[in-house]
Amino acid sequence: MKNNNTRLVAIDLDDTLLNHKKEISPVNLRTLHKVRELGIQISLVTGRMYAATTRFAEMLGIDVPVVTYQGGLIRTGLTHRTLFEAPLSPMDSIVTCKLLELHGGMVNAAVDDIFIADSESVIADRYRNFHRMPVQVVGPLSRWLETQAMSALGPIYKLIYQDDEARITEVMQNLTNDIATIQVTRSYPHILEIGPKGIHKGFAIHWLAEYYGIQTKDVMVIGDGGNDIDMFQVAGFSVCMGNGQDLAKQSADFVGKSNEDDGVADALNRFILQKE
Repeated sequence: MKNNNTRLVAIDLDDTLLNHKKEISPVNLRTLHKVRELGIQISLVTGRMYAATTRFAEMLGIDVPVVTYQGGLIRTGLTHRTLFEAPLSPMDSIVTCKLLELHGGMVNAAVDDIFIADSESVIADRYRNFHRMPVQVVGPLSRWLETQAMSALGPIYKLIYQDDEARITEVMQNLTNDIATIQVTRSYPHILEIGPKGIHKGFAIHWLAEYYGIQTKDVMVIGDGGNDIDMFQVAGFSVCMGNGQDLAKQSADFVGKSNEDDGVADALNRFILQKE
């Protein structure tokens, strides 16, 4: 390990801390509590909507900064105080949606913690029935955004684009080349998430380090996906889950067990608890 003086552990949720049932296992939960007893801070860092994250902060009993939307919204986990937010501008959202709609994939958005969908779909059903999030189906997003009163429109924290994996790389390149004010993150092989320029999990680690008055070299991060690579590159030590994406594995300092095998607990035991 690059640095044994870990003072903060930042952990992704889906396919990392959570198993396939979208639960924190008892083993992971007990291990996180042991780490906190050492005075080490725990923070959740996810691309999820804030309202889809709070129950996990409640399970951990931590009123600490919870990073959502890749860093676009940071709130305390129990008292829900907003510490930082950086939504997309309405104009950037409209321009980006129009470009995405030309490619023919599915375009959705997170507006003020409401999932805005261009059509009924599996992903809309997942947010509605599994995450129990409010879902609004509005048709083409660019047209819907243009008809909204900007003063009444809630913050647009991210756009989500889903398409065939074979086409996603081209779409990502087009967005990056054509719109200089957005950040494009490939969270899954077939999904892009778009936020304001400079807002990503690497930014979130810098923000958390400053919040706690520590250095990024004293931060350990654990993740699995393409959107975790930015924080892997910033933190002092990075762990990728055994079930992680290949590029994420290549970017991490250590590749551990899978999320189904309590990989978070294993990494914390290996690099923190067993060193005490």
